[in-house]
Amino acid sequence: MGKQLSLLLPEIDREATQTNVEREIARYRLYCFSVPEEMLPKVTATYSLVPPSN
Repeated sequence: MGKQLSLLLPEIDREATQTNVEREIARYRLYCFSVPEEMLPKVTATYSLVPPSN
């Protein structure tokens, strides 16, 4: 335990990074509106009394 691994990570511009992330999230939301709802992934589980027939 004598030596500690040091990671040399560059400093980031927090405001620019936040702006970029928010812009990409807004773009993602627009893409979600352009996809039909049937093709979007389900978030909640669905249950049925009838077993699926493939």
